[in-house]
Amino acid sequence: METNGNISQSQYVAITSGVGGASAATEKELIARLVSANPKVPTNTVLEFGDIDTFGAFFGTDSPEYAFAARYFGFISKSIRKPSKISVFRNTLQSVAPFIYPSQKVAALGQLKDITDGAFILSMGGLTYTVSGLDFSTVADYASVASIIQTAVRANTGGGELWTGATVAFNTKDSVISLVGGEVGDAIIVAPTAAETGTDITALLGWNVATDPIVSQGVSAQSVTELMAKNLNLSNNFGSFLFLEDLTTSQITEAAQYTHNQNVQFKYIQRVLPSNYIEVQQAVAGFTGVSLVFDLYEDNSYPHALSAAIWAAADYNAVNGAPGAEFQKDDAIAPSVFDDETYQKLTGLKINFIGRTQQAGQPISFYQPGYLQGAVEDEGVFMNEVWLKDKIVTAVLNTQLALEKWPTGEDGLTLFDTITESIRSLAKTNGVVSVGKTLTDTQKVYITQLTGDAKAWQQVQTQGDYMTRWIAPKQVNGTTVYVLYYRYIYAKGDQVRKIEGSDILI
Repeated sequence: METNGNISQSQYVAITSGVGGASAATEKELIARLVSANPKVPTNTVLEFGDIDTFGAFFGTDSPEYAFAARYFGFISKSIRKPSKISVFRNTLQSVAPFIYPSQKVAALGQLKDITDGAFILSMGGLTYTVSGLDFSTVADYASVASIIQTAVRANTGGGELWTGATVAFNTKDSVISLVGGEVGDAIIVAPTAAETGTDITALLGWNVATDPIVSQGVSAQSVTELMAKNLNLSNNFGSFLFLEDLTTSQITEAAQYTHNQNVQFKYIQRVLPSNYIEVQQAVAGFTGVSLVFDLYEDNSYPHALSAAIWAAADYNAVNGAPGAEFQKDDAIAPSVFDDETYQKLTGLKINFIGRTQQAGQPISFYQPGYLQGAVEDEGVFMNEVWLKDKIVTAVLNTQLALEKWPTGEDGLTLFDTITESIRSLAKTNGVVSVGKTLTDTQKVYITQLTGDAKAWQQVQTQGDYMTRWIAPKQVNGTTVYVLYYRYIYAKGDQVRKIEGSDILI
C-alpha cells in the first residue's frame, strides 16, 4: 500500500481550464489581391507578402509584379501609414501545366557530381513513376543535370504528353532546377519522394516536402467568373483586386459583373488607356464597385496601384481614419492628366486618374476624382461599407462560435445590440457614419417609408444611424430555422471635393 503519496485533488474538485470568448474569425484586411500569370505563382493558392523586399525576392525586382508592388508599398498615407500586405492569385484565364519550383537553391554541383545512381518517385497526372539511374558524375554544369533528369522523366512514355513533353530546366537567376509538365490542363502533381533503391536527390533539388517547394496543379482555362469564385473561396482577405495582365473588354465586363453580384464585398480596379477607356467605361458603367483608372502611358505607370494602396493603408480604428480617395498623393507615380478638357471628360465618365495642377508655380499631382462606376459613386463610401459589413460579419460569427447557442427571444436581440454597439460607435468615430448630416426631404421620406417610424429620420440626422432587428422563423431546405434580421440605416460619411468662396473687400 502507498504511504508516501496523496489522493489527487481532482477527486474532490475538477476544474477544466480554457480560453473563453477567444476570436476564431479574423477581420478582413482591405489589401490588394493581384491576379498574375507569373509562372512562379501556383494555381489554387493565395500568396501573401508583408513587405516589398520579400515580394521582390520571390518575383524578382525586374518583374512587372515588382513594379506594381513598389508603387503599392511605397504609398504613405496622410496618417503616415503604408500598406502592410499584398496578396497574389494565379491568373488561369489560359490553361496551366502542373509544375514544381523550388524555394531554395539547388545543392552544390560537386555534391551532385558524386551521384551515379540518383532516383526519386514522381506522381503526375494520376500516374506514379520511379525515375532512376541518374548519373551526374560527368556533368559540367547545372543545365546538364537538368537535361539528364528531363530525359529520365520523359522515359515514362505511358504517361502521354504530360510526361514525354515535360521540361526540367535550370533557372540561373534563382539558381534552381524546376519541373513543368508537358501538357497544360487539369493534372495533379505531388512533391517527389525517395525511391526504394538508389540515392534520393529530392532534397538536393529542393523538390521534397521538407524543402517546401512550390507545387502547382495543372488547371484548364477558366472564365473570369470561375477564376474569381475560386479566388474568393480560398480567401476573401482583400479589399480590392486587379489583373496585372491586360484583359479584353469582354473579360473586363465579366469581372465587373462578378464584382457587382457580390454586393459590396470588394472593389475591382481596372487600368484603362487612351485607346480603350471609352469602350471599357460604356461596357461597365452599370456595375457597382468598379474603379477605372486612366493611364496615359502604354508601358504602364501603375496609377491603379494607388487606387489599391489608399485602402490598404487605412486605419479604421483612428479618429476620422476612414480615408477619402481624392487628394491622395504618390509622387512616385507619373501624372496622366494635365489639362481641363481631359479632366472634364474623364470625371464625366467617373474615371479616375492622377492629375497635375499647380499652386504658385509648384506642380502638385494627386489621385482624383475618386469615383466608381455603378450605383455607389463615391469610392470612399463604397470601401467604408466593405469595412463595416465585414466588421459586423466577423463579430456575429465570433459570437456564434463562442456561445452554446444564440437565444431566439429578447435576449437574442439584446445580444445582437451588444455586439454591434461598439461597431456603430467606432463607425461614427472613424467617419464611416456621419453624425449631424442634413438630410434632404426625399431622404427623410425614404427613411420613414423604410422603417415605418416617422421619427427615424430624425435619429439618422442627429445621431447618424438607426437600427431595427427582429427574429423570425424561416424555411430552409424543408427545415424551420430561426433567423435574426436587422436593418441598419446610416448617414454615410461624404467627402468635400471642392471649396467655393467669395472674398468681399469693404
